[in-house]
Amino acid sequence: MLPPFPEWDAAHPLIVHFPIGLLLVAPVFMLIAVFVRKPAWTIATILLLLIGTIGAWVAYYSGEAAEVYWRTTGDLAPDIDKLMADHHVAGGQARLFATLVTLAFIVWAVLSVKLAKKRGVLIGLGLVILLGFLGANLRLAQAGHMGGQLVHEHRITAPYSSP
Repeated sequence: MLPPFPEWDAAHPLIVHFPIGLLLVAPVFMLIAVFVRKPAWTIATILLLLIGTIGAWVAYYSGEAAEVYWRTTGDLAPDIDKLMADHHVAGGQARLFATLVTLAFIVWAVLSVKLAKKRGVLIGLGLVILLGFLGANLRLAQAGHMGGQLVHEHRITAPYSSP
């Protein structure tokens, strides 16, 4: 028997790790797709990006619910309040950047079919998208680090209620 799924305001820790993992591994697939140019690598990269980006949106909104819970149920010290606000902003930016990179890579995939003979242009454009994605993942890692600080240093954990 599976354990009960937590309430929405407690689901963030359960949800957030999945898109982080997908989005951190996607650049490896993207690099292979840019240089190998086999449809399977491109499709796998797009799937990783889409699932990771959708997961980032879900994680963001579950994090908002957790933040509302903490802001309405307790007095947060000023340093914790600022860290939580910074985590919220970083998570939102990581979500936006993942969305933009996903869209850019899909455009690259379409162009790679239409401009198949322009290999140098496609590799260059793919590498530009990849560099942008590495920047996006840096912001994702910063958001994750701040979340880790909230949990491990300040004991801000998801609320849990028994079924």
